[in-house]
Amino acid sequence: MRGIIFPKRLFPNSVFDEFFPVLAETPLKKTHKYGVLISFFQKVVGKTGENWQKSGFENSLSITGGSVMVVVEDVEDKLVLVGQSRYTLNNMYSWEFVGGGMESEKNPLQVARKELKEETGIEGDSWTELGYFYPLNGISTEKCFVFLVRDLKFGQANNEATEDISLRKVTIPEIQQMININEISCGMTIATFYKYLIYK
Repeated sequence: MRGIIFPKRLFPNSVFDEFFPVLAETPLKKTHKYGVLISFFQKVVGKTGENWQKSGFENSLSITGGSVMVVVEDVEDKLVLVGQSRYTLNNMYSWEFVGGGMESEKNPLQVARKELKEETGIEGDSWTELGYFYPLNGISTEKCFVFLVRDLKFGQANNEATEDISLRKVTIPEIQQMININEISCGMTIATFYKYLIYK
């Protein structure tokens, strides 16, 4: 397709050379503000030189500012889980670590403190960053930062009207059993727990 106007690369530093994603011309129907549609373009080498053309393959992609997960550990080495109904899972009740999304990756610790206070009413004096992971690196740019908080102060939660959050303190073996029987099925919570065990 000689003369094609090549769209701006979605990922300027992508390792793709012959075949890589760019923003599609047609916006994705979405209810989430971060959803976009990407098209894949392919390099075609012909008699007239190199050109680019659409491969015919498109996929949806979630572009986010990142997220945080918080392991809350009390003086008895028990960990705090939050329980809430997840509409994405047909309102199944889900036990998870405290977590939330970010607008950008500028200050993950600040977001972690805010989410912890809002969801549980808990504040902590001792914070340790345990690293990060990419929960869905095939379809999302999300980078999740993991924190451990200790030296706790308990206060009043400030949940959103749509959140039916409850708290539960559990031991490490209890969490392992909850994961084993799928009482904990949140992938981000399971990944966060593993990061905590490595640190522990």
